[in-house]
Amino acid sequence: MSELHTVITLHELHIESLIYPHEDLPDGMKMSAQLIIDQYIWLHTQLVKSEPSGKSWKLRVGCNIPAQAAMFQVVFLGHTFECLLNTVNSDGPTLRLGAGFAISQSSCHHPSISDFIALPDSKIASVASETVTNDLQQAWENSNMEQLTTNSLNIWLMHERILLGCQEGKERAQLLNILGDIGMKKYNSVGSIQDLSQTICTCADAVRDNSIDPDNLMSPTFLADLGVALLVRVKQLRRLEDITRAIKMLQQSVHLTPDGHPDKPSRLNNLGSSLLWRFKRLGNRHDLDQCIAHMEAAVNLAADNDPDRLAWMSNLGLSLGSRFYNFWNLDDLNQAITFFEACVNSASDSNPKKPDFLGHLGNALLRRYDHTEDLNDAVKSMTYTQAAVDLTPDGHPNRSSWLGDLGLSFLNRFIHLGDLDDLNQSITYLEIVVNLIADDDIDRSKQLNHLGCALLKRYEQLGNLDDVNQSITCRAAALELIPDGHIDRPSFLGMLGDSFYHRFQHLGDLGDLNQAVTYIEARLDLTPDGHPDKSGQLNCLNILLAARFRQFGDLDDLNKAIAQGKAGVNFTADCHPDKLMFLSSLGESFLWRFDRLGNLADLNQCITQFEACVELTPDGHTRKPKVLHNLAVALGTRFLRLRNPADVNRAIICAAAAVEHHPGNSLYLATLGGAFCHRFVLLWDFDDLDQCITYIEAAVHLLPDDHLEKPSRLFNLGEDEDCQKLLYSFSSAACSSSGAAWFRFSAAEKWATFARACQPSAILKAYTTAIAILPELAWLALSIADRHHRLLTVGKLVRDGAAAAIAAGDYQKSVEWLEQGRSIIWGQFLELRTPVDKLKQSHPELAEQFISYSKTLEVAGTKTTSIDEYITPKSTNVRTKNFHEIVHKRENVLAQIRQQPGFEQFLLPKSISHLSHAADSGPVVILNISGYQCDGLILLPDLQEEVIHVPLPSFTSSCAEELVELLASTLGTDRHIETLAGEVMYHLPRKHTFSHADEFDELLESIRGTTVCAERLQGSREGKLTPDQSFSRILSELWIKIVQPILKAIAITRPTDDPERIWWCPTGPLAFLPIHAAGLYGKDQDGKDHPFGSNHQPMGKPTFQELAKKLFVL
Repeated sequence: MSELHTVITLHELHIESLIYPHEDLPDGMKMSAQLIIDQYIWLHTQLVKSEPSGKSWKLRVGCNIPAQAAMFQVVFLGHTFECLLNTVNSDGPTLRLGAGFAISQSSCHHPSISDFIALPDSKIASVASETVTNDLQQAWENSNMEQLTTNSLNIWLMHERILLGCQEGKERAQLLNILGDIGMKKYNSVGSIQDLSQTICTCADAVRDNSIDPDNLMSPTFLADLGVALLVRVKQLRRLEDITRAIKMLQQSVHLTPDGHPDKPSRLNNLGSSLLWRFKRLGNRHDLDQCIAHMEAAVNLAADNDPDRLAWMSNLGLSLGSRFYNFWNLDDLNQAITFFEACVNSASDSNPKKPDFLGHLGNALLRRYDHTEDLNDAVKSMTYTQAAVDLTPDGHPNRSSWLGDLGLSFLNRFIHLGDLDDLNQSITYLEIVVNLIADDDIDRSKQLNHLGCALLKRYEQLGNLDDVNQSITCRAAALELIPDGHIDRPSFLGMLGDSFYHRFQHLGDLGDLNQAVTYIEARLDLTPDGHPDKSGQLNCLNILLAARFRQFGDLDDLNKAIAQGKAGVNFTADCHPDKLMFLSSLGESFLWRFDRLGNLADLNQCITQFEACVELTPDGHTRKPKVLHNLAVALGTRFLRLRNPADVNRAIICAAAAVEHHPGNSLYLATLGGAFCHRFVLLWDFDDLDQCITYIEAAVHLLPDDHLEKPSRLFNLGEDEDCQKLLYSFSSAACSSSGAAWFRFSAAEKWATFARACQPSAILKAYTTAIAILPELAWLALSIADRHHRLLTVGKLVRDGAAAAIAAGDYQKSVEWLEQGRSIIWGQFLELRTPVDKLKQSHPELAEQFISYSKTLEVAGTKTTSIDEYITPKSTNVRTKNFHEIVHKRENVLAQIRQQPGFEQFLLPKSISHLSHAADSGPVVILNISGYQCDGLILLPDLQEEVIHVPLPSFTSSCAEELVELLASTLGTDRHIETLAGEVMYHLPRKHTFSHADEFDELLESIRGTTVCAERLQGSREGKLTPDQSFSRILSELWIKIVQPILKAIAITRPTDDPERIWWCPTGPLAFLPIHAAGLYGKDQDGKDHPFGSNHQPMGKPTFQELAKKLFVL
């Protein structure tokens, strides 16, 4: 009978690291298992990736282990067992093995091991030391062959065989280091990051084993090889922990290597490279200085005939260039160019590094051109970069890099020369490069980002929305390829934010602006303090937060913007080329806060920043006129506040200097004209007025009729010309299809004012134009604060317009205009739904198109400020072209909306036929008061579409304001003065606003019996009146001058038992007077009761809700 043998079958092997993370277990490492019996590897499982946690692996290949071949003791736990594996290395990771198992019986008399492991009777490899050494020698010879035949698995197995079969110590260290060299050759051949990580593990084991004998002469070599392997992985993954380990290894290697050693220059160069990477990550200048010092030592120690000396000179040039790019010492860049030129001149065309030398030289020359604007540098830069491309064969891994650099050269030449062909060439090259690189290659991210930059530049020139959308797509894809912790992630975040900001400027979508802020803030959070990029990021955030302030009016945004801008300026050296932009942005933010709060300290700070810009900009620099112009604007603003002649004189000098540098700039000419205007107002020197008109006319004439900025220029011209010319200027600005709504409205207001004096026949047309713009002011993409501030100025214009219509006998038009103004103003302050809100519910697609086009027009129309923002004339012309395309589209959408049922009058005033129904429940009396006249307009139930006009010549706006002031002082309350509808209004506390007549009952009782004297009726203010006398005076004035003439017009002369309800709709200051309670209370001097005394029935006044349904209070 055959003897039965017990067989254990293992399955579902599970290995877990108990100490994680561990440097011997790098991220993404694969794991396999081996069965070793009698010093031979009999089974090797397939490599598997780690589980999502990154610290465990499941090996799903089963194997049988016979009892006589047990490799370790096991403790059985139910149907699985676990054990701790003995570590081969003294400092290796602590691993736990778990496995499922099954027990079976075998009846073989002489079972072979292969029976139990279910494999052919053949060994994979031996772990005996002599066999390992022989196989390693064979692998080394194979690695020196042109075609590397050693595969990755064999290298991995060899690593494990060395660890298992050789005694720990310097001999094993030597074998491991040789294997590390083979692994590096394999990586250089294939480029697999797994091969590189395996090489680092092998070299790390060599360093560890050699630490047993620190005096081993091979120690510097082992340290240097591990440092180089880590440095190579840094170039791939950019991880800070790899950079730190590489520096540590290379510093030790350099320290142990004597000066005369032939490898000392190489190790110094590699140490410098690792320090350069840490500088790029952390921005510590000491690292960069040390990098340059080590690289200079490497070049100086190298023999002239050393084949690597040129490469080390090139690396030194790159380090000097990096110091220039961050700290802006031109000597560094000049030295870098000298080294690159020496490399190019010394290297033959067959030298594989020659393309690198050419490319680096081309890039450095382009950088110097950016700084000095020497066109010769730009031309040579293109030549050298093209030569680098020509010397690099197709398929070479560096070819895509040089094509990308050539694309960047074209991009930079476009930036400085403005040739659109260069920009298109740049995009073409960068698109080729992106398509040449694998989708998951991290190098693709850099080229995608460059392509996004070029597309954004083309958008700025041509205004094609597709370009900015593609820019966002490219930069988002680039960011997706960059893992957290990558050295390039902060800059990619900032560039994506920049693309979103540009799209916000095009579409006015506040979501894009918020996205831009989010990405820039994320970039700032990832950038350590002291990093040379920090100042630029702070300035970017200043610009974005200031832009968001202009949209939402949130003062916190503006305060944060100024804080970030100040920090950015303080961190930036005066020699930094972007210091001018940082100062300018900060100055503008201070100017915005001055406009908002009126704090003179902010305006002074603005001027300080602009003065610094002027001082830092050398004469002849292209930006000199721009900074002079900005300073002129700020000085002119301070003059308007303080009336200091020195400010306006300096403003004229600065603006004149800007014009002298750039006489064809419309903005500069307009600013100079405005400065002369300010001085004319101060000194009344008509030479200044002539100069003012000359320059503003020149500014206007430089712009075509459909130019985006022409309305504002015409508006300014109208301020200074003779009557007929200014009427033309204001009317042209008001009727323009371009320009922001507020500019057009203000121009229409000026047009109406001057038409009253110079051309009365044009008054109604001017007011018609202004009132037609009102709906745009009420809901467009303005901040809430700005929208309310602008609407506060609307009431006066509407009342003046109604007065003009009344004077022309067009009473119906007057009512329509007053209703339009009432509905817009109270609709905003009471947060009522706008016509656009109703359109969203009924026709969302049309509403979305209309809102999008309208916001775009408003953002574009308000983008140009008095502060020059480095906008080129070409880009402004492009914006104008795009602007008019959107105007046309918006008009088409508006026509479609008005074709929909119920929207025929969309954003148009209601007709009198519609408004007359308000009188169905009783007469409606509209009291309009303006600076020109006071009138009553009556709608009666039985007179459809007819308006009764009642002149009220004895009551004026000054009378109304006097009575409001008297009422406030009588009630003993502090009056709260607020600018409403263009005039001073007195807001009383709610308990004294008397929305209903019964609130006057108690007061009227106290007033009864008061004598109505002739002095009171004449408005005498002699002596101090008692409260009763004051109320009597107010109520009697209102009765005699307003209420009585109205009642007579509708044939009400005596009180009745069933009085008809009258709806009073006052405007302006009349809204704060108790018109509904007006009357002659008490007895006259003859002792007779007044007919409208105690029996007077108060007449109703509508609530806010009723007003919203009925007519208006302006």
